[in-house]
Amino acid sequence: MAALINRPNGHIWCQVTIGPVRKTIRLGSMPRRAAEIFRGKVEALNACRLAGITPDEATAAWVRALSPEMSLRLQACGLLERRAAHTLGEYLVYVFSKLNVKGSTRLSYSNVRRNLIDYFGENRPIGSITIGDAEEFYSHLKQSLSPATASGRARRAKQFFNVATKKKWLTENPFAGLRFASQANSDRQAFVPAEDIEKVMPELPDTEYRLILALARYGGCRVPSEPLALQWSDVDWANGLINLRAPKTGTRQFPIFQELRKYLEAAWDEADESPWVIAKHRISGQAISSIIVRAVGRAGVPLWGKLFQNCRSTRETELLERFPLHCVCKWLGNSPRIAARHYLQITKAHIDAATGARSEVAQGAAREDQQFHHRSVG
Repeated sequence: MAALINRPNGHIWCQVTIGPVRKTIRLGSMPRRAAEIFRGKVEALNACRLAGITPDEATAAWVRALSPEMSLRLQACGLLERRAAHTLGEYLVYVFSKLNVKGSTRLSYSNVRRNLIDYFGENRPIGSITIGDAEEFYSHLKQSLSPATASGRARRAKQFFNVATKKKWLTENPFAGLRFASQANSDRQAFVPAEDIEKVMPELPDTEYRLILALARYGGCRVPSEPLALQWSDVDWANGLINLRAPKTGTRQFPIFQELRKYLEAAWDEADESPWVIAKHRISGQAISSIIVRAVGRAGVPLWGKLFQNCRSTRETELLERFPLHCVCKWLGNSPRIAARHYLQITKAHIDAATGARSEVAQGAAREDQQFHHRSVG
């Protein structure tokens, strides 16, 4: 027998005994009548399984009409025979069931999944997707997305289909031959002046938010992962160093830069018994971003393209004006190649220095001083 369980959040579970184990199938939010029909079909499938017979045509038609995700759930319970995913929708459900990634990365994968389903349709047999189809899909992405974003999503699609070739569900990956533009999205690069950051700071709700922004802009940290990984035991006040256990690059050290120190000390003064430097706001990067974006608006400064990456790239550009490349890359946790491709920027100060604009201004000021001096003496 199968039973329906009403959950406090309004969702419905269907529980059924398969052998000695009670299995749970999550139905989500569903009308009661539909849930009852589902329960009846589950009982019919279980009866067929126990008797070793094929389901009747009505039950078989119901199975064929199931969503790929629900079909996989019934396969996982043992009510349907496990089989290779034949349609794109089934295949992507399978791929996602195997993902072990964090929220932001899962969101990135979800965007690619949606693009693939929108373009090919979830009932498209994966074996029918050709190299030409893959090229047209990439061209379609480039029509509505920036070159960097389109390239990134096509790369993800290629990764998805690598699984199918490893499982021998496909003889070749139709995306394998795509050539991706190796470029950063320069349209959203922006140098973030420290003066703008200091205008934003008073508009932030509290000391921890100010420290998060300071760690991005003055410490070159990746937000949210690196500030949220930081513990007070990682701060070496005596030697002026922070020992950061970064999720992406492992442990690295960087100095408590002068611009950063006052925000770090303010957070230390307010710290409670928590080991975490950021203790109150252990939330998603999207939630942190929304708070800071609103503060930028209240401060009346222009919002730069990539909220935290631009802060990080600005800091790397600044530091390389003062310190050797190998030091800066060690402090910020990237390679010289990655730094050059994604982070280093050409600033107005560079242009002024190259064109002699500053020296001309200085010479003009000197001439005015001399003329004033001569007039005064005369």
